[in-house]
Amino acid sequence: MTASPRQITARFRVRFDSVDALVLTYTQDISQGRLFVRTTSTLETGDLVHVLFDLEDGEPPEPAVARVTGTFGPASGHEPGVSTELVTLPPGLTDRITRHLARQLDGTASGEAAESARILLVEDSSSQRAHVARTLENLGHVVHTAGDGLQGLGAIMREVPDLVLCDVQMPVMTGWQLLRVVRSKPSIAHVPIVFLTDLASEQDRLEGYRLGVDDYLSKPFAEEELRLRIDRVLRRTRVRSPDPTTFGKLRGDLSLVSLPSVLAFLHAERRTGLLLIASDARLAALHIREGNVRRVDLSGEPPAVDHTPRLFGLLDWTRGWFELTPDDIDGADAIAMTTPELLLEHARLSDESSRG
Repeated sequence: MTASPRQITARFRVRFDSVDALVLTYTQDISQGRLFVRTTSTLETGDLVHVLFDLEDGEPPEPAVARVTGTFGPASGHEPGVSTELVTLPPGLTDRITRHLARQLDGTASGEAAESARILLVEDSSSQRAHVARTLENLGHVVHTAGDGLQGLGAIMREVPDLVLCDVQMPVMTGWQLLRVVRSKPSIAHVPIVFLTDLASEQDRLEGYRLGVDDYLSKPFAEEELRLRIDRVLRRTRVRSPDPTTFGKLRGDLSLVSLPSVLAFLHAERRTGLLLIASDARLAALHIREGNVRRVDLSGEPPAVDHTPRLFGLLDWTRGWFELTPDDIDGADAIAMTTPELLLEHARLSDESSRG
């Protein structure tokens, strides 16, 4: 006698605490056909449950059906909930998650211009200060100015701006010094700072990203580039929490700093965490432990047997944003080589390809 299939006994709406939590849950669980749901509901192994994935992106939640494979109560030492296997998964969920994450990471949720902002311009050249201020005002922003970093710091402390545009090489207090002071003060640490600079060294730019600069604008620059950079930073900062603890992340632009340089930097500092890379609608997650890449997940791609070729493909990306979130990285290593070994092998293969 065949047992009748169980009916759907519960309905869960699944949300995620952060973009990072969504990436980790998707790459480690959802894409593998499983999901853990926190709940105190009484369910049994084999029960079917209705799951709604709410990405909070303005679109209706995506429905799925899952089968309970295990239950956990307070006495288990595990947080209360159920482990499930996904019986159905909407075919468009992967693409939607990718679009949502790329928008969140890249800060370009729409093509509309950002709202008017209060911008502090810190520039020691009076002629350059007047020119940039006039350009910003023409773009609809309210502009205040300062002639050096110390004056700029005082202006920030008197009235916190929406954005600081800051020269790097200045008398009295440089842009580097201003950045360090601002990021060290919880009350103003959240203020986005964009460097106006002619810095050409990737190492200098990485150091700026490490200290918490939000973006660079290379001199000389066109009005359209100024507008785009400001709009992107303002959108990105208006959707994130002004919690100063979130500014320990390493974040930057791949058009200014190459991914091989980022990985070399992370290896030198023995960083551990999840490195997210958004390029157009593509999203990658690099699991890094003590400076070495241990696993690579790529949106829209099935789990890989050999993660090394997948990483080599990412090393050729030249546009997009990267962001490292410190986190414990669990699971087996899918890449045995160290970061320096990977970078040397990628350089060798690239050289062979260019000659072939």
